[in-house]
Amino acid sequence: MSQTSVDNAPKKRLDSLQAVRAIGFLSIFTSHAGLSMLGPFGVSVFFVLSGFVFYYNYCDRQIQCTPLKNFSFTFKHIKRLYPLHILMLIATIPFAIEYLHNHPTLDDYIDQGLRLLSCTFLVQTWVPILGYSFSFNAVAWFLATCMFFYWMFPFIVRVINRHNSTKSAIIRIMIVAFIQFCIAYGLRFLNWKEPYYSSFIKWVTYTCPLFRIGDCIIWCELACLYKNDKLKINKWLMTAAEILVFVSVYFAQKIYLANNSFIGSDFFRFSILYLPSACALVYLFARCGGYVSKLLTNKVVIFIGNISGYAFLIHQLAIRYVQKFYPLGKGASVQLYCWVVFIISFAVTILLALLYKYVYDRITKRKSKQA
Repeated sequence: MSQTSVDNAPKKRLDSLQAVRAIGFLSIFTSHAGLSMLGPFGVSVFFVLSGFVFYYNYCDRQIQCTPLKNFSFTFKHIKRLYPLHILMLIATIPFAIEYLHNHPTLDDYIDQGLRLLSCTFLVQTWVPILGYSFSFNAVAWFLATCMFFYWMFPFIVRVINRHNSTKSAIIRIMIVAFIQFCIAYGLRFLNWKEPYYSSFIKWVTYTCPLFRIGDCIIWCELACLYKNDKLKINKWLMTAAEILVFVSVYFAQKIYLANNSFIGSDFFRFSILYLPSACALVYLFARCGGYVSKLLTNKVVIFIGNISGYAFLIHQLAIRYVQKFYPLGKGASVQLYCWVVFIISFAVTILLALLYKYVYDRITKRKSKQA
């Protein structure tokens, strides 16, 4: 979701990565609109792309690495999105008021106040209660989790750059993936009562920053592999590989929906299940050597990718408001209703994203002139 772009990269590669960002955003959007169940895949794509681009941008730079400097680094990379986050948070207040009208107890008022406070400062994903992660503008949890990645990134890139060979990167990926697998599998032995057990599992494997930092390390290592990759592969083989990635996403979704296999269980389905497909998609599109990536790298897709960071924070709230003022009628087709909601909310999301980008750019440009 980060608005950072790959510095000094050929335009073809940059456009291809914007296409990946658009794919991730559309996967999440269609999921929230009720047209697919690809939300976790889209989230994985956003995470992979963020880590990949960050390492590619900063691996050759000298980054000051102290806790205080890291906070400055973090602020630098959320300052463009944070005002939009606050605006979306304000826009959710009517839904909170409606909730409190139906639950007028002191405990509910205190709970909503604490949730609002945690969301304002983007610390909601540190609370081991899934409801906190998805409070108010639910998708803001992604930005909250990314903040920890931004803070940790100078440490991560320093460690990787000490031994940035292909062999070292592969070994570190295997170690981190194994640790994550053990953590997720180890949750089986908690044996807590429902519904708290399922909620805690999803919090750990989906929104918890400490678990997701493992993903971030893998994504940075993926960029390290990419920079060391000197292989030249035939365009048709690259095309076949790109097609296989989308086929793997299809089968991963089948496993996700079935929810009755080992890898499709709650311990793995929210992150680990889609991680290989997301990594392969980013890696192959960064190489932009196949016909599929070339086909998807068009002006419309690139346009969506360019504003997807803003649109991501807006889209779910746009869907909620459309559903509020245009509810499903009795006897109406659910599928048709979902498509109508998707089209209307998508148009609203794009317009609001463009408006915010325009206003923000004008304000920052004016400030820079004054300075």
